[in-house]
Amino acid sequence: FGVWSFDFATGWILLCIWIALFVVSLWKKMGQVQKESLLLIHDLGIQVKRSYVSGSVDRMFVERSRLRSVIINEGVGFSAVTYYLAFITSGDSELVLAFSALIPRIDHLVVIFHAARSIVFGEEVPDWHAATALMHHAATTQSNGSKPLASRQLFRAGDGGASAVDEAKKTQ
Repeated sequence: FGVWSFDFATGWILLCIWIALFVVSLWKKMGQVQKESLLLIHDLGIQVKRSYVSGSVDRMFVERSRLRSVIINEGVGFSAVTYYLAFITSGDSELVLAFSALIPRIDHLVVIFHAARSIVFGEEVPDWHAATALMHHAATTQSNGSKPLASRQLFRAGDGGASAVDEAKKTQ
């Protein structure tokens, strides 16, 4: 068995390593998003706000004239599928994500989706509560054993969402 000696220089090196690890972990913690919000303003546009643990706040405003549409999209990762709400803007090649760090559940995204289409784009939307209940129903197996309607079929970009909801209600 070997004997390991602990001297003054080794102690300082270990102390510096521990301090560096603490500073790095604190720095990473301060960069984490604590809160995200989406403000929908009729005929004006949207504001996305992110608050960080450090106390700093980022705000981004997108004018109504630049907004083309709002979508619920799915991101496929290695082991999971994540749904996110995004705005398509004219002139940009990237989507504006409503919530990038804190990912809400799909039923919450559906309600926000319909609110955005109604408030920002002034479109007639189906009953929000019925759509939310339908999303829950589509995620579970139906009692008669038929295959449930996939959630991505319910709300596609454009006006197809309302017809998919109405069609799903007829089959129940």
